[in-house]
Formats: sequence, C-alpha cells, structure tokens
Amino acid sequence: MNLITLFFLPAILLVGAITSYEDIKKSVIRNIYLILGICYSAVVHIGLFIVGYINQNYIFTMLIYVILAFILGILLWYLGIWNAGDAKLFICYTSLIPIITTTGQVRDISFIALLTNTVIPIFIYLLVHMMIVTTKKQKINALKKIIDWKYILLTLLTVFSLSWVIQITLTKFNIVYNVLYGLIGIMLLSAILQKLPFYESIGIMALIAILRVFVNQQYLLSSNFILDFIIITLIYICIRIVIFELGKYYILKKNIRDIKENEIPVQAITTDGIKMNIPDYIRFKNLKYIVKPSDRLDKESIASINKLYISKKLHFNTIYVQQTIPFAIHMFIGAILTILSNGTVMNIVQRIL
Repeated sequence: MNLITLFFLPAILLVGAITSYEDIKKSVIRNIYLILGICYSAVVHIGLFIVGYINQNYIFTMLIYVILAFILGILLWYLGIWNAGDAKLFICYTSLIPIITTTGQVRDISFIALLTNTVIPIFIYLLVHMMIVTTKKQKINALKKIIDWKYILLTLLTVFSLSWVIQITLTKFNIVYNVLYGLIGIMLLSAILQKLPFYESIGIMALIAILRVFVNQQYLLSSNFILDFIIITLIYICIRIVIFELGKYYILKKNIRDIKENEIPVQAITTDGIKMNIPDYIRFKNLKYIVKPSDRLDKESIASINKLYISKKLHFNTIYVQQTIPFAIHMFIGAILTILSNGTVMNIVQRIL
C-alpha cells in the first residue's frame, strides 16, 4: 500500500461501512454518502496537486477513469445487472481508489480491477448458496440444459468471437489481457447482444469469428490460445449454470404489502388484479399488465398494485420475487481487494503461488 492510498482509505472504509449496512438492512444506497465521498476525493486530489505530490497527468487520468466508470456504470444499469445506486457507488469508489502503478507505469485500470474484484466474491457467494438451496433434481436439470449440443456450439462461438474483441480493446488501452478480464468482457458483451434479435446477435458473432480465423490464424494454433480458450469456456459454462440456470430457483415469497422498489417479480400482474406464472404469461401476452416477469418494480407499479389491494380487487396476497444480492457489501470487498492487491485479486494469488 503506497502513501497516496492512506489519504483515501478512511473515506473508502467509511463509505463502504455505511452503504453496506444500509444496503443490507434497507436495500438502499443514499446519494448523500456518495456525494460526500466524491467531494472528499476532489478536495484531497486538489490538495495533493497543490503540494506537488501528484501532477497534471495524474489528475487527467483520474478524471478519465471517473468518466469511463460513469459510462460503464450506466451501461450495467441499462442491462439490468445492477440498479442506479450500485452504479453511483461504483463511480464513487473509482474516484477514491488511487491509480494503480508499478515503477511509475499504469499497470491495471482501477475501475476495471474494482469490477473484477467485486464480481469474484459475488460469484463465490452465489456458487455456495446455489449449491445449498437447490435440489439435486434442479442441479441435474440445469446441467442437462447446458450440455445440449446447440448450447455448447453457441457457447464456443460466444467465447471465441467476443474474447477476441476484448483482447483487441484491452491492447488498445495497454492493458494486459487475462482470463478474468476476458470473462467479464464476454459476459458484458453477450448481455448487450441479447438486446438484439437472436439471429442478429448470432450473425455478428459469426462474422467476428470468421474474421478472427483469417486475421489471428497464427495465434489460434498456439498452446497459449488453446489453454486460455478451454479455461474461459469452462468457467463461462459454470457461471451460466450458477447465475442463469440455477438462478431461476433463487426466489422469495413476499406479501404484497412488503414488496419494494427495484425488486424483480418472476410472475406477471394484470391490471385486473390477476397473477400469472411465466407459462401463462407467454400464452396471454396481449393482456394489459402492471408488471411483467423480470421487470423491476418502480413507484408507479407498486402504487397500482397497492391501489388494487386496498380496493380488494387483487385476487392474491403474495407474489414470488427474484432474490437480489446486496451489491454494496461486495463492492466494498472489491475496493479493499483492489487496494490490497494493487490491482486484481489474481496478484495476491500469484504471490501465494
């Protein structure tokens, strides 16, 4: 840990402790703490610049990081990966984590390292939790879906094409490509492509794959590529099993009076006060709905549901919602890991090995 980190560590610890507590207890991340954290970062950076401890290049690089973290945070919010509070907390931490350097050279991009170190604890938590809460039958069903030959071909195409895009992008920013960055990039790009019609996304990945065969031919025959490709593919499949297949069983039964903003129902509710499971919803998509499966509840939809409930026009008292993960505590852990490892957690693993 270098000297500059000590100036920001108190704010990181304070913001992390408060936001983690409130996210776990109240499912909220209040803006006031994030604004104070960013203001603290600005004051300290200005002070360090005045005394000559950091230069203009450092200030400019930090501003670029914050802007890029803002764009990435908004993108992840748009894709439904986290909510607005998590995106703002991500920007706050980016402003507080010093630029990661080795012998004066930027080694890792701090906000990318932060995202990587946040995702790892979340995946470990989900992996352990899903193994405990799901039945043997549910695990077998998830595995059967994943090992279907069509799914395997799609996975191979996804990893082969998108990992190349990530590799090229990181190289442009002088960032060393590794398995962790590759996996996060593939998950992000695949989430973006899922917004397109299925055959369009397949077509885009197929074109990238064909181009890679012609342009990247020599590297494709190397042992480094084969090893990296196998590792990333296997881990990607494990992630898909845990998050997307077993994740559908990660649900909670809630009383209508207890539902909150940003919760995600796995059932649809019509304007007539009828609750529908996904198979019925697919059959009757032409009905008018207050909320659809996988839609986040907002103030307007909650108000409409409560109005039906008060007027006794609701034909049920409970609904199943997707259990959400308190991102704040995991991002706090990610920030601490970023500081301790001076980059991604893989640096610590490499030191131990």
